Amino acid sequence: MAAQWLVWCALGVLASGPAHGENLLQAYDEARVQDQTFAAAQATYRAAVEALPQGRAGLLPTIGLSASAQRNNLDTQYVPGLPKGMPLVTGTQAFGSHGYALTLDQPLFNVAKYARYQASKYAVAQAQTTLAIAEQELMVRVAAAYFAVLQAQDDVAFAKAQMKALAGERAQAERRFRVGTATIVDTREAEARYDAVAAQELAAEDALQVKRYALETIIGHAPSTLAPLGAGLPLGLPRPNRMAAWVSAARTQNLTLQTRELQSRIAAEDVARAKGGNDPTLDLVASDGYTYAGATPFGVGEKLRAQAIGVELNLPIFEGGLVSSRIRQAQATQDAAQDQVRQAAREVALETRQAFLGVTDGAAQVRAARLAVLSAKSSLDATALGLKVGVRTNVDLLNAQQAYFDARRNLSEARYAYILSELKLRLAVGTLKEADLVRVNGWLAPTAPGRGPAP
Repeated sequence: MAAQWLVWCALGVLASGPAHGENLLQAYDEARVQDQTFAAAQATYRAAVEALPQGRAGLLPTIGLSASAQRNNLDTQYVPGLPKGMPLVTGTQAFGSHGYALTLDQPLFNVAKYARYQASKYAVAQAQTTLAIAEQELMVRVAAAYFAVLQAQDDVAFAKAQMKALAGERAQAERRFRVGTATIVDTREAEARYDAVAAQELAAEDALQVKRYALETIIGHAPSTLAPLGAGLPLGLPRPNRMAAWVSAARTQNLTLQTRELQSRIAAEDVARAKGGNDPTLDLVASDGYTYAGATPFGVGEKLRAQAIGVELNLPIFEGGLVSSRIRQAQATQDAAQDQVRQAAREVALETRQAFLGVTDGAAQVRAARLAVLSAKSSLDATALGLKVGVRTNVDLLNAQQAYFDARRNLSEARYAYILSELKLRLAVGTLKEADLVRVNGWLAPTAPGRGPAP
């Protein structure tokens, strides 16, 4: 009975868990600031959105101003046979000159530049979608790392509780051996089980440290005591509870699939831009120039003001096959982008089906694991009673204890797997939002609906 008392006490401590701790929402808020993967995604987004003003710039006027100031040296020599009346100037004279030129170029018709502008709009939409993917993936990564720590903590607690139970059973076996009611085999079996669980406990402690380090890389600091998962985990099924409906929704809402489709549109505009290399371009051009030359050997100085406005037509004839090569290259890239869209659609359908089954089967597994824990507990109680009355052996009791702790571990794993499957299903469909983390955070014990410390 002493061994049984140790089992129930240890499990009672395990079930109570820590009273206070950092919750899931706090970890997510910290990850949004500290996670370097998400920070890189934000920086990539800021760089990508600059494609729009760059593409628009190709359709706007280009204005340039140039100015010059020069010092000139003019060397002249006498040439026989100059016309009568022309002044004869020989030697070297120096004079200054300066001027400026203002030019304007406004595209009126340019297929390639317009295609680039259209592609830039798709590129910005793609960048926005990619950032949304990074944010949704961050939610799943934080939740996975958070619950991995909780799972590792459970494994450590189970190992410690089992060690306490085995220590009590080993002491009982030794007492029964000394009084002659048991053999040395019972004592050796209890010792072997204890040593095996002790090794498991060390491995569990190491695994816990690794999981904590993994969470630290996301939130930027060593995690404090984490709020544990409460006992009352709701086991809801997807709504609607039809796999085909979720797959259909994923094909229209999945963000990764949307980025592939946008990339295909960008590739189509690149084809149009490459073909535009064979099209004529029409530009409005205007200029305003002024020059002044100081006293020269041929006069006291001159001023020149020139203004012009008109249109300029350019028609490419032949560029050594460059345009044709670019068209073929862009078309091949477009084909690849379309293939990636089709492949992404298949992968999204597969991921959605897997996540859907993870939720539906996960709920069933949690229910089955709960029943398994109850059955293992009843078996342990019956085995302990049978040992007391002499119809069961010490090995039977050790096996029953092992089965009970295994059932508890399976239940713990099933609960965390069910939660992650729920989040992954919404990720696959593209509808994962922070509100889903708020809902999951409400399942922690104690319930912490806000971002402050759990009460």
